[in-house]
Amino acid sequence: MYNVVLQVKTQYNAVLAAKESEAAARAQLTLAEQQLATSIAKVNAGATTVSDSLRNVVAVGSARLAILQAQNNARSASATLSRYVAAPYLVTAVASDTVDLPRTPIDSAQIMQWALDGPSIRQSQAQIVSVTIDPALKAARDAAQLGMHYAVLSDPEGQTAQLYQAFALPTLFVIDQDGVVRDVSVGFDPARIRALEATVQRLISDRS
Repeated sequence: MYNVVLQVKTQYNAVLAAKESEAAARAQLTLAEQQLATSIAKVNAGATTVSDSLRNVVAVGSARLAILQAQNNARSASATLSRYVAAPYLVTAVASDTVDLPRTPIDSAQIMQWALDGPSIRQSQAQIVSVTIDPALKAARDAAQLGMHYAVLSDPEGQTAQLYQAFALPTLFVIDQDGVVRDVSVGFDPARIRALEATVQRLISDRS
């Protein structure tokens, strides 16, 4: 009995911690987007280097990933909390426990959907590849310094840039599993980034 009580308290606090992490990540994203916009303006004005802009691109991506991870942690902790208290509905935690949450029935299909919507599953369904004209050794070194946790390919002759007509930084492509370019974003625009994410999610949904 004592162990069950301990686990319930642990999962309750895990939900609260995940929600606080999401709020912090959203604040981090807002700051990162502002810094990236500033760095791009400086690059265009010749006041800073492109590498500074790339660091901010990575910071924006990291903040978005942190939000997804926090949301997934909250869902997982809530599902575990519901199991420990043997509730037929979702049990979660709120900052103020005086709030009476509506009882929302859930089933195994809903829990499976949450699992399939996790960051690790998304990563396995969609791949991020970066292509640079830098030599392989420099590309690898820069990727490590900038914390790029995805494939970074070296194309010193610029054949990929010529093929895709990618001459601006950053230029982002969404390519489906058949090799068809489904969307393109040139330069930094938060609205376009969100549109690209929506395109990726739609393509993933179409595959499932």
